[in-house]
Amino acid sequence: MITECQTNVGVKADGDAGTKTWTAIYTRLLGQAPPANTSLDALIKACQTKAGVTADGDAGQNTWTAVYTKLFGHAPAPSVYTELADGNHNDPWPPPAGFPAFIHKATEGTFFSDSKGVARRDQFKATGGKWGWYHFTSGENATAQANHFLSYLAAAGYNADELVCLDFENSSRSGDRNMTPSEAETWIQVVEARLNCKVCVYGSNLLTDALQDQPPAFAGQPLWPAKYSKFPPVLPAGRSGRSGNIPTAATRTMTWIAFWAPKRSSGPRGPICRSS
Repeated sequence: MITECQTNVGVKADGDAGTKTWTAIYTRLLGQAPPANTSLDALIKACQTKAGVTADGDAGQNTWTAVYTKLFGHAPAPSVYTELADGNHNDPWPPPAGFPAFIHKATEGTFFSDSKGVARRDQFKATGGKWGWYHFTSGENATAQANHFLSYLAAAGYNADELVCLDFENSSRSGDRNMTPSEAETWIQVVEARLNCKVCVYGSNLLTDALQDQPPAFAGQPLWPAKYSKFPPVLPAGRSGRSGNIPTAATRTMTWIAFWAPKRSSGPRGPICRSS
């Protein structure tokens, strides 16, 4: 959705929604340029108010959907919907009608198991939708994390048509270290061996750093960069500010979505990533 909105307001459609993009959106929605030196947070909040969503400065999925609808005069085409769990995020349940696929948080580290996912899975799949599960990483033992995730899926009655994803990001717990790429590989190996599946890896800077610093990190894994895009995206910048296409990664990026999610004739083809 971001690239479509950028094209609509006349800025470069690169999926990087910074001050330039929000200034252009502000100008289009409010009919005038913002005051000089308006902060990014203030720009987003003003646009959220105009689009009819909570003005909290968090430009997540709900905000982009509302902005898209305001700019184009209609809602965006359905794509893949994602949800953290147990109120951790603002993405509502159920997802908007017509969404073909949903990826739900199952576990985090060894300390969290979602209480709503199973009922939601059963409800969503009953409508014919595709379902997926993801694990959010921590700095704890990788094998223990994998077993925690597998125990959840066993109790949930995991089905082979359900996507499995590793959310390889900075740990959410204060003082905790991040999972390393080699530990992530261990998690993947344990899970794939048990489920006989292919794990998709989601991430932003942590994923980019691994791909750039430790090739061939995650070789053979489908990748899901944390970007809004209908095209194979440019991966997010790493910790040293690097960015740009990484050929070996770009060829794998989002290939899983074309295989896994129902095909559509128009609209965004990549996953709509969760707000964070």
